[in-house]
Amino acid sequence: MAEKQMSYPEGSVPASLHWLHVGRRVTSELADSWFESFNPKSVRDSLFKEWTAYDDLAKIALDTSLVVGNEYKIISEFSASMTNIGYEYVPILQSELGKSILKTLDDNEMVYYFENNLLIDDFQFVEVDDEFALRVHLPWETYFGSRFMQSFVIYRNAEGNEECYWHSPVLYGSRPMLGRNYYEILTDIEDPDSIVEINLSKEERERGVLAFDDWSREIYLPWLAKSLFYLAETPFPSSIMNMSRSLAFSGLNEAQFPIPHMQIENRAQLLAVGTRSNGERVTYPALNILAPQQMQMGWLFSTQDSKSQLQILSRITDGLVRVNSYLQDGYLNHNEPESPFCFDGVVFSGNQLERKFADTGMQGGYYRWIPTPEVFDLLEQTEELWASIDEPDKTQEQKNSLYAWIGDEGIGNAAVASCLNDGMYSIFIPNEYWGAFDFYAPTAFRLDVKDQSTNAMSNWGVAHYIQGNFEMAIKCFEIALDREDKFAEDEASFYLSKIYEKQGDLAKSEEYRKRCEAAGGYEPTYI
Repeated sequence: MAEKQMSYPEGSVPASLHWLHVGRRVTSELADSWFESFNPKSVRDSLFKEWTAYDDLAKIALDTSLVVGNEYKIISEFSASMTNIGYEYVPILQSELGKSILKTLDDNEMVYYFENNLLIDDFQFVEVDDEFALRVHLPWETYFGSRFMQSFVIYRNAEGNEECYWHSPVLYGSRPMLGRNYYEILTDIEDPDSIVEINLSKEERERGVLAFDDWSREIYLPWLAKSLFYLAETPFPSSIMNMSRSLAFSGLNEAQFPIPHMQIENRAQLLAVGTRSNGERVTYPALNILAPQQMQMGWLFSTQDSKSQLQILSRITDGLVRVNSYLQDGYLNHNEPESPFCFDGVVFSGNQLERKFADTGMQGGYYRWIPTPEVFDLLEQTEELWASIDEPDKTQEQKNSLYAWIGDEGIGNAAVASCLNDGMYSIFIPNEYWGAFDFYAPTAFRLDVKDQSTNAMSNWGVAHYIQGNFEMAIKCFEIALDREDKFAEDEASFYLSKIYEKQGDLAKSEEYRKRCEAAGGYEPTYI
């Protein structure tokens, strides 16, 4: 694929539209001034006290982290949950605010369409008529020429107050966060061997401290969003002078100013769009997928006045182009470990928790934040590699290499979960890679893919059974049996029967033997 090049808007200052501009200290400070009315605060003053009540080692790690170590500020109001303050989605055509926005779009000949297909899981969707659609999409392009979607939904509270959330899904999280309590830091940034391992103690966890991967959602991304919101709103992103937010929304009274809003959702529907050009024609293939995590950025506003709406939309639609372009530039051009303001480090992708991955830039099976315009190509690459594993000319070594790449670097819930299951059963168990099992099995389960996540939990149970960890095996098998798809009914029941036989509980053993038989019986590979 050809290298992607930026195309700068006429009259812009190119340096101000690059990723490195986002990371300048002056940008964070200008954002604090720009959003002064929202009262930016330090991380510790913004979060619940117990979240940062670490013991000495973890406290040092937090105090020397990018955001806290530089004394950057965040704005809690920007990430306040709408559902927690009493708002719910309403169908756009059943909302006066929604209908007024559609009229503004129609009057200005803006292309849009309703989201009519709602995913139930990774394989199935239901169709909804326009009348009941909750989201409208509008196609846009980044400065790199990549297609992305801007969207809006309508929230309403019990008093009937409505808010439009005009937004874009800006980052795709490739894996679920699992609450990692392990982190490796360098005591000397110049010495790669000065690694200190930090494990959160039971007492710290009981106090309610944030797991290390939670730093991304609660600290790094809120700070990054603040700076991006500022750069999205200001008419002069290259300026280093404090300016009033009214410059962005002149003609509106302050009560009408849109409020920046970011939210991070788990298993969120995403329309992943590719951009294909043969030199004569550009096409935009698309896939509806469920993102393990999704970060959205946008603005809330409630005015129904068409002129005011148009003024707001003019600013924030251009702002979302900037935001997506900044992130795409960071990911494509500034994601080498040695890069200043390395993208993975700034968004705190999960590979930052383990030095060998932080130092090589590999994902390592952890979650990675990926700009939405880049998701389609990675999905396509993963699917192609997954389909190639069973080609007859593939050696076992080549297959193992593909399993490793898809399990660690690939994206797409179904392909990754399927690959991890095959790897766990055919590679991990025979080679007794129990540590790898304990790392990957929770990911495959938490991806929540029909059949495959059930299979992952049962496979984990088999691994514990072989090791003689019967209590853990029982827990895994019981979770697998409780899953709605019943994919591992035979296997889990078989091993539970064997465990209870070994423990002398013959009644339970017989109960699960009959349950296995009713599911079609099971011929074990490992016993």
